[in-house]
Amino acid sequence: MKLLHTILLVHVCVSFSWGQIISKLDYSRDSINLGEQTAFIYEISIPANLKVKSIDFSNLDSLQSKVDAQDSLLQNYYAEVEWSENLSGYKNKTIPINDLAFTKVGINQVFRDTFYGTFWDFGIYIPENPKINYSSNGLTVEEINVQNKMLLVTPPQHITNPDTTQLILPIEDILEEPDTWKDYLPYIYILTGIILLSLLIIFVVRNSRQQE
Repeated sequence: MKLLHTILLVHVCVSFSWGQIISKLDYSRDSINLGEQTAFIYEISIPANLKVKSIDFSNLDSLQSKVDAQDSLLQNYYAEVEWSENLSGYKNKTIPINDLAFTKVGINQVFRDTFYGTFWDFGIYIPENPKINYSSNGLTVEEINVQNKMLLVTPPQHITNPDTTQLILPIEDILEEPDTWKDYLPYIYILTGIILLSLLIIFVVRNSRQQE
């Protein structure tokens, strides 16, 4: 009986001196078009006697596209994202947390929040979980970050390559202008020259005959 009490006492002591922080991030849509919005659903589960001070989402400012390493043009490519006010309104995207934000679930406390992101760069992204600033209160804490899903951002389907022929060629047909007498001046000059040359030949021939 004493052995059983000892085992239970050790179990209780271990339970109150060790705990896990489980953090995960999910999306309402894991495939969106450029300029579209998706909801980010964040959840954290902590031991009841752990105190969380703040949650730092600043790593969302450097979402790097996960592309083929051989594609040098897209390496180190970061997304431009417009975040909703309940995230972007905090300095460095660090949200202060109080005890009232948590809901008791079994022996743990759970915090849930939803914010929205509009993506203006296409690519493949896997956001990292935020950093949790907490006071351990003497606990030995193990942090578990659940692997987040892939988020795919693609160009809108209605975007097509522009017709470059329309950019090069005039939009409207060239209007033809009516001919004027000035357009015939070269022909008049040629005809006049021929007439003068003919008269000169006739004059020379007649003059030579009279002399004979």
